[in-house]
Amino acid sequence: MMLMYSAEWKWRSDGLVAHVFFKGSPNFALSIFAFAVEGWLFYSAVNSVTPLIVLNLGWESNSWRIAIRQLSYNLPVLFCSIPITLYATKYKDLKSPLILTFLIFLAVYVKQPLS
Repeated sequence: MMLMYSAEWKWRSDGLVAHVFFKGSPNFALSIFAFAVEGWLFYSAVNSVTPLIVLNLGWESNSWRIAIRQLSYNLPVLFCSIPITLYATKYKDLKSPLILTFLIFLAVYVKQPLS
């Protein structure tokens, strides 16, 4: 990751992110902030809290089985991020993927207590 970051930073003349995105309106900065919040939500809720809930409620007693349960939504997230990134890059659109992913998070959080 650091190698990719340093290579892109070295090859681009305007830095890692073009400054033109931040001129005119706060939409790009707000979108980046929203993506950061979404990543924080995913990390804290899915990777940290959910395994503890599964363990403490007694649904699974083995950490290996909890990890396998985690794969049921970590693998789709991993594979779905690639087309979303390609779409956002091709069409220069951050708003639609952001709305879509927040709606998916909402659907998961609404369904979670029902399971």
